Amino acid sequence: MGLASLLLLAGCSGDPGPPETSAADAPLRAPTTTVPPPPTLERVVLDRSVLAGPGNQRMLAAAAGVASTLGNRIVAVGRADGRPAVWWSSDGRVWEAAELDPERFGETASFADVTGDPIGGGWVAVGAEGDRAAAWSSLDGVNWERAEVDEGPAMTTVSATRIGLVAFGTGGTGDPGRDGGEETVAWQSFSGRRWVRAVDDPDLFTRPGAERVVAVVDTGTEVQAVVEREDQGPELWHSDDALFWSPLPATGAELLPAEGRPGAAAAVSLGSTLAVVGTDAKGDGTDAAMWWSNGNQTFRQAAHDEGALGGDGTQAMVALTRIGDQLVVVGTETDDRGDVDAVVWSSSGGSSPQRAEDDGLAVPGDQHVVDVALSGATPVAVGWEGSPEGEDAVVWVVGSRAEEAEVLDGPAAGERSAGPVLGWQRVAAGAAWSGPGEQRMDAVTVTEGGFVAVGSVPGVDQLDGAVWRSIDGREWNRPADLGGALGGPGDQRLVDVAVGPTGLVAVGTDGESAAVWASPDGETWQRVVHDEGVLGGSGSQSMEAVVAQADGGGWVAVGRDDGTGSDDAAVWRSVDGLTWMRVVDEEGLGGEGDQRLADVAVIPTGLVAVGADGEFASTWTSPDGTAWSRIGLGPGWGSALAAGASGSPVAVGSAVGNGLEAAAWTSQDGVAWARSGGDDLSEPLDQELAAVVVGDDLTVAVGRTDRGGGDDAAAWTSQDGGATWARSPHLEPVFGGDQAQRMLDVASWDGRVVAVGFTGSAPEDRDAAVWISDPAGGGGRAAL
Repeated sequence: MGLASLLLLAGCSGDPGPPETSAADAPLRAPTTTVPPPPTLERVVLDRSVLAGPGNQRMLAAAAGVASTLGNRIVAVGRADGRPAVWWSSDGRVWEAAELDPERFGETASFADVTGDPIGGGWVAVGAEGDRAAAWSSLDGVNWERAEVDEGPAMTTVSATRIGLVAFGTGGTGDPGRDGGEETVAWQSFSGRRWVRAVDDPDLFTRPGAERVVAVVDTGTEVQAVVEREDQGPELWHSDDALFWSPLPATGAELLPAEGRPGAAAAVSLGSTLAVVGTDAKGDGTDAAMWWSNGNQTFRQAAHDEGALGGDGTQAMVALTRIGDQLVVVGTETDDRGDVDAVVWSSSGGSSPQRAEDDGLAVPGDQHVVDVALSGATPVAVGWEGSPEGEDAVVWVVGSRAEEAEVLDGPAAGERSAGPVLGWQRVAAGAAWSGPGEQRMDAVTVTEGGFVAVGSVPGVDQLDGAVWRSIDGREWNRPADLGGALGGPGDQRLVDVAVGPTGLVAVGTDGESAAVWASPDGETWQRVVHDEGVLGGSGSQSMEAVVAQADGGGWVAVGRDDGTGSDDAAVWRSVDGLTWMRVVDEEGLGGEGDQRLADVAVIPTGLVAVGADGEFASTWTSPDGTAWSRIGLGPGWGSALAAGASGSPVAVGSAVGNGLEAAAWTSQDGVAWARSGGDDLSEPLDQELAAVVVGDDLTVAVGRTDRGGGDDAAAWTSQDGGATWARSPHLEPVFGGDQAQRMLDVASWDGRVVAVGFTGSAPEDRDAAVWISDPAGGGGRAAL
């Protein structure tokens, strides 16, 4: 189904990175590690009043999305008693049927596929009115509007990509004399409400013989369509604008190598790598099959395991999604008597798929599973159950057998440590942080009254600093800058904020100089008087982070100064947040090449800062903020650090490995550091950690990943102090969109986690962005 690319999870296991170069060079501590067993497929017993009635009912497709202010939902489309039908659920287990407006759905209307809309939110469904193309959009999955669609045959698949929503359909041309009267049509839409037909290439779209587009995937550099063609097998079409399409030369078994005849049913994109599932029709029967591309448009077939992919009868993979470092695939098995049962497989890191053994699924009647989507972190499959009495819509929930997991003494590369999963929601854009020009939230902190975020917004001349406040992380307001403290000539940027005994201090830049602002309550602010000898000088200076020292010991800010022709690390100190002095420590903060401090935290022995020394991520320690010692962590960049109640710091950033890898380091004392394991930090795609917050039992880091088509926001969690990490499942409407998204900072208060950042690729067209999450499970919530 087309939704597969929307549900792509970009995290995967991989190389743990370059060897440690820290002073300690100590091995990671060895927490208990769980090796995930094959998944289970649990048939959900649904409320018969919702899903069963006097007529036949089928779920045909499902998609996850965000319902405006109502949060995450999964929506399924299909038919009931010969009419279009929609169902929705917040958890994949309890479902409700939407009451569709007959004025929006004609007598001959039908659904074929659905996807979440990452641009406008909500969902887009495609299908037909009679045998002609039709589409609908909904913000909540319940109330639907008919879209305007250029003429064409019935739409059969839809997907969200970086170049908009893309749909395909195949059917009659209305001209029986034209190549048998069959044609394939592609459409594009940016809103889901108006669909434009792609350029009609007769050499591709109206060739003799039937064809069907089974999946649309975004590889980052282009959009590709996986096509099944009659008597020929799979094809791959590609386009960089969704309006002009062309085929790749390889087809059939030349494209997807197989022992028999390959058949493609669904696909997902892992950046430039594709995973395709379907069938391998051999002389002695049809088996399930999976293929992986190597990034240059050639494929290899996953190793065949007869026990997992073959057997008596016919096995077929029909849909897939990705969670953590696993692909979850659903399909069917048809025995020699024609009985159909649902099946689930899993695959990790390109390995041969494993099949779940679920005897409980062999129930009377035929079980047809046709699609799978994510409800939070849980894959949910949909389809129908057939019997002599008729057809009923059916839902299955994919889980894991925790009691069968193998327990090891320590983590191995690529193995995942079990941990709590955060279900994130994107807060609907508000007038206080969106509009023309650049708006961005760079940092967030917690006060007794809630959250305070700082950043920048368009001003009269250029950019002005900005402050936002929120009680719950959902509703935000921007206090009026009555005294003009946050503005002025040139650009003012607030990039960090901290809370201390006397109130709040924010730091950043004013033009080419470092700048400081102070507030007793987060509502009213004053600009610290500029002292050129402290905050300015030759070249440019910037404060990147600030922290309140323990026991009322004042404030410390860190950043950089390029007054010598190259960047030197810079530190400032203040007793009251209003009068500042520059720390002079050429040996500790300077040196050859560039040095830059990005963040600073308080630990029991004093202070620890993180940043970069040349091309190496590095930390600096100081007992009092006046004299600093440097420690290299390895090639990369340190972005942020935090210390929990124990005082042990966790640093995060990026490292040079297989591309740009997300990186984390742990320490007991701020001096001896160890690089965290691979897990979801290393993968074929560039990713970075930008901020971290440490709780008693749960550590949360946020940042970005390049899924091949541009930056998406991303979040990770650790339940062992930062030694091993699990990435939150990717939902395109939450973490992605049509342009770049980045999480820049994160904070927690009363068990609620809030991340801030921006959405938008070009600086002149960015909006601030807010994400919110509550840890799943009482223990995780209490720990924060």
